[in-house]
Amino acid sequence: MRKHWIIAVAAVLLWNGAGAVQAMEERHFSKNMELRGELVEEMESSSLYLAIDEAEYLADEQTRQTERAPYIRDGRTYVPLSLVEEAFGVPITWNLQDYSAIMMWKGSALRISLPENKIYYKGQEMADAAADVVPGKGIAIPLAEVLAILEIPYQWIGENSALFIYQKAQGLWKTEEIPQRIVTEDRFTEEFLRFLQEQAAQSEWEKNQPLLELAKSRLGMRYVSGATGPNAFDCSGFVHWVLTNSGAASYTRGSSQALFALCEVISADQLRVGDLIFFTRTYSAGVPVTHSAIYIGDGQMIHAAGSRVQITPLSDGYWANHFYAYGRLRK
Repeated sequence: MRKHWIIAVAAVLLWNGAGAVQAMEERHFSKNMELRGELVEEMESSSLYLAIDEAEYLADEQTRQTERAPYIRDGRTYVPLSLVEEAFGVPITWNLQDYSAIMMWKGSALRISLPENKIYYKGQEMADAAADVVPGKGIAIPLAEVLAILEIPYQWIGENSALFIYQKAQGLWKTEEIPQRIVTEDRFTEEFLRFLQEQAAQSEWEKNQPLLELAKSRLGMRYVSGATGPNAFDCSGFVHWVLTNSGAASYTRGSSQALFALCEVISADQLRVGDLIFFTRTYSAGVPVTHSAIYIGDGQMIHAAGSRVQITPLSDGYWANHFYAYGRLRK
């Protein structure tokens, strides 16, 4: 007699999650019936009960604890891969070389590619299925979509919000076949989020290259009150000339105070290349903002100050004492 497992998953769906699962049931009804028809009536079974946002779960009526519980996002039920590994008994391999997670099922690989935001099974891309990466929750997969991908027959029981999953025991990976771990999930998640930050920083740097090159091409040009370039500038005249000629922004030339009025104030951790820096009390005036500069990265700004256009670190004592705000031109 062929052995089978029954896994009972309670997906206490909030919002319209239940409707989404029921719609999934209807779409795959025929396939499910075909697969369920292959099952025999007498089965050696195990049970698994998972509840949304609950750290406790039941495995063969034994209470267990998990650090990362199932959750709902955008109407879909997600199960963290760490929970799939510990509760379902399916080991996950984490690969930092291409930021992918691999799970073997019935001798075939389910590959989750985070940079592509895609899931592949048997080398084929699976439509409408992508992992979810949440700091603190790790990496999770959409439950209903993955069940369909793996052709695991299931049945949604609406009255008690339970999803029954039928799967043959030989679908699980045998212990001796578990691959050597390359990295842990926590390190994998941390490294991937760092990778995304580096990609964003690189993209931001490339986008602002024309602005940086144009601004630096004016280094050493004279400071002249009221001058707007290209060979002499005052502070707001320099900012206007660089932003408008690089294509970064378009606005009517005005004082640093007028320029500040066109910006939204941002925090230091939001500061990026091309943002503006404003200063106060650099000379006697009837307005708070008296000087402006452009942030060029690495804790530096470029501005027309003193006798010329120059690069100055934000840590410079004089400018730090006169700092007013960081700003970003409104779209």
